[in-house]
Amino acid sequence: YLGQAIGWYRADEGAGLIGAVVGAVIILLIWGFIAGRRSTSP
Repeated sequence: YLGQAIGWYRADEGAGLIGAVVGAVIILLIWGFIAGRRSTSP
């Protein structure tokens, strides 16, 4: 969905390996940011 919104690929195409990797990295960055804030707060 995100790739379609950005315009990387059409609705009838699969996300592909690059889209999957980029999506995973973004999710990991967000998860790490949330987990880091939670662990540092008293």
